[in-house]
Amino acid sequence: VPTECEKGLDSSYCWKTLPQGLAIKTSKIQGAGLGVVATKFFPARTRFGPYVGKKEKNEEVAHESGYSWQIYKDGKPSHVVNGSDPSDSNWMRFVNCARHEDEQCVTAYQHGGEIYYRTHKDVHPGTEILVYYGDSYAKELGIDMQVVGKVSR
Repeated sequence: VPTECEKGLDSSYCWKTLPQGLAIKTSKIQGAGLGVVATKFFPARTRFGPYVGKKEKNEEVAHESGYSWQIYKDGKPSHVVNGSDPSDSNWMRFVNCARHEDEQCVTAYQHGGEIYYRTHKDVHPGTEILVYYGDSYAKELGIDMQVVGKVSR
């Protein structure tokens, strides 16, 4: 794991933060680029995080990057954590959006003003770590939404 003094200076900083048992590989999500894949077993309720990036007040610019999380304080937007800069973010920036809710294996949550991912089911080697942001955000990202459980007639 890199030292804090490398943060912001080393363009490969985010790669160096990758925990054991995970690898960055080509995503199975078409057009997503790179993704995070488990190389070992992670039991349900394993926590990853926090998500690292620059704290920004300009929500519009940060959200356009596709690497941002909105942080709330007292139920109101406080700031955005923008992980678009590889030298100032961690490996969690490579976790992609699932195409549907059932495809995700981690759930994002805020705790203490930071974003974490928690596995909500056992994750086996070879599984891509995916989080679901919701239908509207997935469409905004241009992700091909797959309908699950719908019967065609």
